[in-house]
Amino acid sequence: MVSALKPYTGQSGWLQLSHLEINSFEYEDYLIAACFTNDGTIVENELAHRLFSLIATENGICNTTSDTKKKLEDILFSEKQAVIDDNANRNKDFFDTEMDKLDQWADDMKISLDKEIKDLDAEIKLRKSEAKKMLNLEAKIKAQRAIKDLEKKRSEKRQNLFEAQDTIDERKEELLTEVERRLKQSIKATELFTIKWTLK
Repeated sequence: MVSALKPYTGQSGWLQLSHLEINSFEYEDYLIAACFTNDGTIVENELAHRLFSLIATENGICNTTSDTKKKLEDILFSEKQAVIDDNANRNKDFFDTEMDKLDQWADDMKISLDKEIKDLDAEIKLRKSEAKKMLNLEAKIKAQRAIKDLEKKRSEKRQNLFEAQDTIDERKEELLTEVERRLKQSIKATELFTIKWTLK
């Protein structure tokens, strides 16, 4: 016998096995055992599953009373709610992780582009200072063209920064829309069978 079941030796009770299906971020299904002893002690879901690892004999059909059905329904509801809550927490963790990734990506991109823009600002300032000191007009023109190219490059970097922020905002909106859609989860519980058990 499974050692964890030894405390239940000599006892009897009821067990109802149900199939729980959840469609949210992805399809998940579970077998939930609502189980209790004749004295009303609830047998935990995981432990109740271990009853199926024992060799058993069938002793015919038994009928459940309304009190037994109510007790099984209450246990099933509690077990089902625990699974649904766990599913919701994992979905929340997924959302937080994905949002953090987008925020980190945004920060990294902003820091990188800001540095490139500041480097260009410094180079443009230096080139302008050097150009003012030039006496040769041809050299001045050449220097100003180089400065103009740098300023164009700086403008492109600034535009890239705006476009990157727009892209990140779009990704966030897509994530929010997807999470909202998946929050409309479909939950279905199907009773498979109910048995009266005795552990000898």
